Amino acid sequence: MLSRIIVVLLVFAATAIAQPNSGKPATQDVDLCELIHHPQSYDGQMIRVRGHVVFEFEDFSFDDSACHAGGSRSANDDKGVWLTLGGDEREIATYCCGSDNRKPGTNLQVAGHQVGLIRDAEFYRFYHQLKARRLRRPDGKECGAECKLYEVTATLSGLFAAASAERGYGHFGMFHLLAISQVSQVSPERNAVPFGGVFVCSTETWEPTRAESPELDRALRCTDATENGCAPSLRFSRVAAHWNDDVTHGSTTEGYTDTDGDQITNWVSSDLLTSYFTKATREHVSITKEHRKPVSIDHGPVPASVSIACQEYERALDDTTLHDMDNLREKNDFSSMWLRMADGAKLLFSTGDQSWRAGEPQAAAWHVLQEQSLQWDLNLATNLRLDKCQDFSSDETPILVGCSWYSPDATQTFDVSLLKEKHPPSATQVSSWVVRGVNAESCGPARE
Repeated sequence: MLSRIIVVLLVFAATAIAQPNSGKPATQDVDLCELIHHPQSYDGQMIRVRGHVVFEFEDFSFDDSACHAGGSRSANDDKGVWLTLGGDEREIATYCCGSDNRKPGTNLQVAGHQVGLIRDAEFYRFYHQLKARRLRRPDGKECGAECKLYEVTATLSGLFAAASAERGYGHFGMFHLLAISQVSQVSPERNAVPFGGVFVCSTETWEPTRAESPELDRALRCTDATENGCAPSLRFSRVAAHWNDDVTHGSTTEGYTDTDGDQITNWVSSDLLTSYFTKATREHVSITKEHRKPVSIDHGPVPASVSIACQEYERALDDTTLHDMDNLREKNDFSSMWLRMADGAKLLFSTGDQSWRAGEPQAAAWHVLQEQSLQWDLNLATNLRLDKCQDFSSDETPILVGCSWYSPDATQTFDVSLLKEKHPPSATQVSSWVVRGVNAESCGPARE
């Protein structure tokens, strides 16, 4: 009798171990290509998928290029997997037409299901390395996906929702959706882009004659990259040979014809330190090479072995003001919307000396930035460079000015947005600046 009881207990224990959460659906492992080819088989299920994650402007998805024969999608196989974070985490990708109105403390709702988020060390590693980037190119220009520091591969668990004819997800609703509840096995690969460092540029120009290099001359004048000998990779291999350079690791912009009928093409190395600019006119070809190097040993980039993380900061209008503005926008009552924005903005930076509100936009924005950085406990770089103070106003808007700064080593960027009425209530009154918002991004070695 005792032996039978023991056997029953052992069977019960084994069952309990196999099904630890009988009230919750089990998470099943799915190959990414299997998911891409048979999405409806996993609709509404908890799954675990591993893949390379694409994070760029208007794109937060799995890289599924290996799942399509010949690199193209078929009519029945044309949707990728969009990613979003569960819990109350804000959307980290900018895209159309997503909503970031997540209520703090409330889990994401997808297809009638709540999706939470485990915020552990692996999640923060994934989050920080996805967003880590050089904030400006080495030449000081703005940059996008080419400035990211890591290619990230990870295992993502969460709720999968397959797109249907009526509804899709992500950018313009063109994707299926994986709402992430847990991140594991994060594997970042460091790119060649240098982090930090101040660079100086040297420029060289070469104008090859048709007699000197007829093959290069013909290649640079090509308008069809599919034509034999006109591929950009071949074109710039010939260009680089003049300087004994290697163009194996880099990217080419699509060639185009400018308003004068000249053929323009660019190439930049993967570390963003070397670039070529080619211009082919009817009369001659001109090639400019730019190369950047640190101004000194003390101002070189951070070693690639150092893990980098970026922190974003924001000071904006309160939720009530934003909600009221959304309602007015939906009614197409834009004049009232701008008035509501200005009214809510008056509450920002309303203490202390207010004389800055009557100053020039650059001086007013700089005052706001200095005050806000103290509240963020963020040390401004001592040698910040003004990028621009630009007027974005139109006939339908108040006066809108945006000022931005960046550090020479591209580890900090700041933006201050100001507005004021075009027409004061009376001739004796002067319009004053109010703050629409302040944004900052600061990157540096990650805290272990």
